[in-house]
Amino acid sequence: MNLNLYLSDIDGWLVCLKWAVIAPLHATLYYTIPDCKVKQNLFLVTFFMSILWTAIFSYVMVWMVSNFMSCSQVKRINNRMLKITKIR
Repeated sequence: MNLNLYLSDIDGWLVCLKWAVIAPLHATLYYTIPDCKVKQNLFLVTFFMSILWTAIFSYVMVWMVSNFMSCSQVKRINNRMLKITKIR
């Protein structure tokens, strides 16, 4: 069995999986935040839309961690480890 062929096949699937996760996020940001290099008078809109998306992503991340922490009680995962992860 050729190990290099096997590893390159896995690497190809990982690249495809990464693209499948990142593509919707990239498309959402591309179509909702105007490019201030092209339309220079929209720099304030670009700035505030970037802040809005940062706030939305932060909220979703905290929501996901808090939901995982509530599920951790069922799975009996150590809460100290989850709190350390949440702080970082």
